[in-house]
Amino acid sequence: MLTHKQKFGLLFFGIGFLVGIIVAAIVAYFSVIVHFTKEKIVHIYDILPEEKVATVDTVVIEQQIVKPSTTKNIQQTDTQAVQKEDDIFAKIDTLPKEIIKTDTKVAEILIAVQNISTDSLNTEPVLYKTLKVEQWKNPTNFMGYRLTDKALILYGVDISQITLITVDRKLYLLIADKQIELKKSTEFTHFSF
Repeated sequence: MLTHKQKFGLLFFGIGFLVGIIVAAIVAYFSVIVHFTKEKIVHIYDILPEEKVATVDTVVIEQQIVKPSTTKNIQQTDTQAVQKEDDIFAKIDTLPKEIIKTDTKVAEILIAVQNISTDSLNTEPVLYKTLKVEQWKNPTNFMGYRLTDKALILYGVDISQITLITVDRKLYLLIADKQIELKKSTEFTHFSF
């Protein structure tokens, strides 16, 4: 069995051992931090491959007081700066060009609108006699329309296969076996078929 003095000795030894481990861990942690903060980072690397990234070198020309003996030196520096700038733009011009697809107008025709009235006593004027219809193609394959006072703009629909009718002052688009009521709007409306 251990004496009272030996128990205290073991307790102090254990506490001293733990304090030593903690001090060593703190020293190691701060030595790593100091090592990383002293290192100089010269380049920041891009995520994209190098052949697709244009690097632009910055040219700084300091203002100098011109003395007769240094005039030739400044002119050479300016010429070098202009040449370096030309090289930068040449690098940018050699990058692959990206093609941005946009909406394209496919066709435009004037379509006669068939007017059907369910009320024989209706004396209101006809809503449309003809309507300008534009067929557009969208790179996202959007299918929809926008109806204004002057035109019907269709996306994703072949205008040679449509018929326009009005029934009781409402305009309908007939395509294949579907009948869609068209409403005036400043926004495009998606077809629900």
